[in-house]
Amino acid sequence: MCTFLILSSAILFCSFKEGNTSTQLNGAYESMGYGRLVVIKDGYFHIYDKTASWCTPSIEAPLEMFGDDIFLSNDTLNFKWGINTYKFRRIDALPPHCSAKLSEEQLNDPLFNFEVLAENFSDHYAYFETRHINWDSLYQATKGKISTETSRTELYQILISMLEPFHDMHIDLRVPDSVKQVQKESQQPTQEDTLPSYNLYEVANTTADCFLKADELTQNSRFARWGITENNLGYLQINQMFALVNLEVPDNAPDEEFWKAYENKLETMTPKQSEKFEADGIANIMDMAMKDLNNTKGLILDVRFNGGGHDKVAMEIMRRFNTKPRLAFTKMAHSKSGYANKQKIILDKDDSPYTKSVYILTSSQSASATEIMALCSFVLEHVGRIGSSTQGIFSDQLEKPLPIGWSITLSNEVYLDNNGNNYEGIGIAPDIELEYPAGMQSFFNHLMKSPETDYQKILKAIDNSNR
Repeated sequence: MCTFLILSSAILFCSFKEGNTSTQLNGAYESMGYGRLVVIKDGYFHIYDKTASWCTPSIEAPLEMFGDDIFLSNDTLNFKWGINTYKFRRIDALPPHCSAKLSEEQLNDPLFNFEVLAENFSDHYAYFETRHINWDSLYQATKGKISTETSRTELYQILISMLEPFHDMHIDLRVPDSVKQVQKESQQPTQEDTLPSYNLYEVANTTADCFLKADELTQNSRFARWGITENNLGYLQINQMFALVNLEVPDNAPDEEFWKAYENKLETMTPKQSEKFEADGIANIMDMAMKDLNNTKGLILDVRFNGGGHDKVAMEIMRRFNTKPRLAFTKMAHSKSGYANKQKIILDKDDSPYTKSVYILTSSQSASATEIMALCSFVLEHVGRIGSSTQGIFSDQLEKPLPIGWSITLSNEVYLDNNGNNYEGIGIAPDIELEYPAGMQSFFNHLMKSPETDYQKILKAIDNSNR
């Protein structure tokens, strides 16, 4: 979830507390889970990614960038980022292989790259059993297809075939476009590919139009819409958990213009500033929307088209319906020796929360950080869910480099509700099921066939609910 959180990137958003001088912080540390090492020396912060057979530096940054989000507790180094606090134990020194120099031939060896990828999965992947993967068998079968003569394109195709049975959208093998294009050309079309293709925002806007026939109140927002239905229900549609910011790009400007302005804005910021930028963006939208919708008899929160982003954005949305701080869920990282870095995540309260009935609309396209909203709904009695089960990819994406210059992301975290339930791979079910198709284009085609029919089904479900 964002879920696009990668620990090595997160560290750039951190800082040291007053009283922790750089001398006190000096030393080597090993992460609790996540497979990372840190060295603080001479006013600089050095991060390494490691497996049993490979260790490589990934980030270097001056300590003077940092403020109060990195601090020592005894001999444990703590990093705060988003909803997370990452912990590192002090160690005597880095392992010897972190200073080893490998030749280009070694770095590009297909078997060596496979072993590094496999070590990362063995050490950190949390869901072999959940996703019915016999890892030992899959490892041996895949290794048998690779030799020192395997080309980059062949290696990519072999690895993609190995990862496909996981059906985990947080697994991603990131390679140059030239390598990926060859794989795309060899793929056979699926039934989804034969359907008319709709853009996500096209479908989202068409469905929102049905709800907002009476009174649309949206302002200064490209990826959220809100207003009041004909029967005085509030409607708030949020289609992603990032970039919910006002860049003063005209509403009718192409998406490319917005994304270019967004990227240019982020380039002028430190990572810490960009975190605040995202948080302020969703806070501003929620301030406007909740003020406009405060007097409605109930509220529909539509996240059926929301594929995720930042967990902190999702929790800012859910905070607006919460009367007191509550334990929302627990998360921890999988490691070779078990689970590490267990964290209890608290949902903050709002000073003037919306306490009338709230109905979250979900589908299988509601994923990652969006599923954090559904997880938080369990602790709010006046909030329910209508639609279909969410996608079931809660973990942040742990990104790991490969010697060849590629990288892999995987799901290494377990999210549990307050009863100890884990929804990875199955998603969070609605209270009222509308039987939406699971495939993206199947779902889009279902809605576009008759958006008004879907709208009436939702209103009927609300009437039949016990909220």
